[in-house]
Amino acid sequence: MPRSPSLSASSDEGEDSTIPFHSLTVHFQNALHSPGSVESMAESLDNPTTPRPTQDPFLPSSGPIRSSPIVGNKDEKATHRKMKANKKQAATIAKKQQEQRELLKEQWKADLDEVLDLLRAKNRRFGDLMEYVFDPQYSQGHVRWHEYLVNAGSTTNVLNWWMLQKGSTVRQEVSTWAIEHVERVVASEAKATTESKVLQTLGKVIDKEFVLGFDFPKIHEELEENLAPNAIRILTAFSTSRKAHKHTARRKDRTKMVGNTHDL
Repeated sequence: MPRSPSLSASSDEGEDSTIPFHSLTVHFQNALHSPGSVESMAESLDNPTTPRPTQDPFLPSSGPIRSSPIVGNKDEKATHRKMKANKKQAATIAKKQQEQRELLKEQWKADLDEVLDLLRAKNRRFGDLMEYVFDPQYSQGHVRWHEYLVNAGSTTNVLNWWMLQKGSTVRQEVSTWAIEHVERVVASEAKATTESKVLQTLGKVIDKEFVLGFDFPKIHEELEENLAPNAIRILTAFSTSRKAHKHTARRKDRTKMVGNTHDL
């Protein structure tokens, strides 16, 4: 193999000593970055027995990377060490908890896969199980409530998942049911409002006192809180801008007054 370039220098005993070119380069680098190193470099060249660095100081070290030293008095250092230890312990606990959750999730999935396999082995569909649990005629109210409906939001989650289905048939069916349900609710509220006679003038004396006492906000409050909360909610959503929450209080009051008039 070809040898690296080298320089020769004479020792005190008159013998030739070879200085590798790499070591000479390292000496020049040290001289450029350390004041006063030029003289030491010359001395090392005259005396080849001077220890030379075996590793380029500009290469990254393979040793441990030390953190910044802790500063402050004794109590401050102790507090800092304690905080650092607590942080490390919290990270370790969080990691273990995450691993435990992942294991439980995998076991949960495996158990339910076995249930579905059992249904198929019995020549039954998942829909049969749903119908058996949720149809009141099969008297599974205890299972239906304590094993599903007792968890708030469970039904809403299912409806949301159905609305995320790629097929338009499922979304259309859920939307149609929701609209028809709202229609029935609003019709019921309209009947209750009519029977209350809050908005009727029949049989009332229309005079100055009646006109001055006509209070839109009060009527709106009665409808919103007692007689027709769902109808008012729908009308408000229909007439309110998406950016209404950014409006000033004065503009919100003005909008509410206009909305009250429209609702009535």
